[in-house]
Amino acid sequence: MVLGTSCFLLRVGEGRLTSDRPSDMTTLCELSQSCEQTFEHICADHGEANSSENLRDALEREQGRFRVWSRNIGALREPTSASSLDSRLRDAPKIAFEIMSGKLPNRTAAAETIDAGASEGSTTELEELTLDIRSSITDLFRYSIFLRRRQPYGRETPTGRESRAPDASLDVRHTIDLFPKLKDRPWLADRIGNSIAQRREYIRFRQIHQQKLQADAVHLANAPGVDTASTKATTYNETEGSVFVPEQIQATSSHSTRTNATSFLTVFNNDGTDEVGILDLERIIFKGVELRYDEFVECPLCRTIQKFRQNSDWRRHIFTDLQPYVCTFEGCSQGLFKTRHEWFRHEMDSHRREWHCPKCLTQVDTQARLRRHFEQRHARDMAKSQMEPLVNMCDRPIQRFGRDSCPLCSSWDSEPDSASNSEAFCKHVARHLQQLALSAIPLNIEGLEIKEDNEEK
Repeated sequence: MVLGTSCFLLRVGEGRLTSDRPSDMTTLCELSQSCEQTFEHICADHGEANSSENLRDALEREQGRFRVWSRNIGALREPTSASSLDSRLRDAPKIAFEIMSGKLPNRTAAAETIDAGASEGSTTELEELTLDIRSSITDLFRYSIFLRRRQPYGRETPTGRESRAPDASLDVRHTIDLFPKLKDRPWLADRIGNSIAQRREYIRFRQIHQQKLQADAVHLANAPGVDTASTKATTYNETEGSVFVPEQIQATSSHSTRTNATSFLTVFNNDGTDEVGILDLERIIFKGVELRYDEFVECPLCRTIQKFRQNSDWRRHIFTDLQPYVCTFEGCSQGLFKTRHEWFRHEMDSHRREWHCPKCLTQVDTQARLRRHFEQRHARDMAKSQMEPLVNMCDRPIQRFGRDSCPLCSSWDSEPDSASNSEAFCKHVARHLQQLALSAIPLNIEGLEIKEDNEEK
């Protein structure tokens, strides 16, 4: 059984991905169904008492990983479905050619020559095949990331039956409750509250879209289903230089008790700091699979396949999904920013400026005040025609932020002994925006469980 599964998985990973294949050639849908059926058999067979516990656990984990992959990418959907993997790769013959040409070893033929009735006692051989299966599934995850990197999902407002206009009134109220200083800046409270509502709607759309894709998959006999997709999946079109090699995809950046928690919503530190925290990835179980670093996993939030080397990569990905940063200046039409650096660079370049008189080193906060200063203090020293060009040359980013500079709170420590505190100020305001953005994460995420934290991370 294990050998059969290995063959099926290797065929999925190494083969039939071209649009000019004969009509009687096995489809990705058929191969994926066969893999799923075989997984059911081998996990049942190795559930017997005489099976190695480690081997059984490994097989069940790979079964879970295969289910995550096949449902996330639409591999179990009928080839005629617009959202199927067969449909996505209709115009991608070079992906198959890259593998079949020998750049990746064709392990299928070798595996098929082994007697499928291998003794259950040949533990070493079974373990090797389990590792082979694991490697094949990892390659499948790499394909998923490659396909979606070529056509990444966007952040446009969802449209269609699944979309709805978000009501931001509760989010605006929540924002003001957390930061009462915003009562004096209602326009900023509205902007932040609306951005939270938009994030929540986007997350809801991603969840519904992925659930629909999985629910409409072609199920096996024990879970019959129908194909009713109305959403067209992105079709992968190959271009020169786009041929895929799995190794090109790199990381992006004891049994535990499970809790009733169904969200990885914020976990604030208890060490006296106010750093915004996100639950550690390895405490999360999603769709029955324990998530781990340095492995391909399905992000419970955006539902894409990702790989994280460490906690900082996982945390960065969540905030990239949330895009927590908004401009804090009235009248600015900029949207959401993915990173703290993009956001603060925008504010420093466009808004947070100060003007310095080159003659007496007077510092003012607007062009108009510097112009007035020239007229009142230096009219005798410069011609009127020189004033306007000089006004336009005398601005620079603010280097030092005073106690009242934070637009959300009054607890900003301006570090009086520091000549420049712009970096600390950036982190201070960014933490507020991160905390607010995290409130967009649903309190309940279907299929998500959390392990008890029995050890300090």
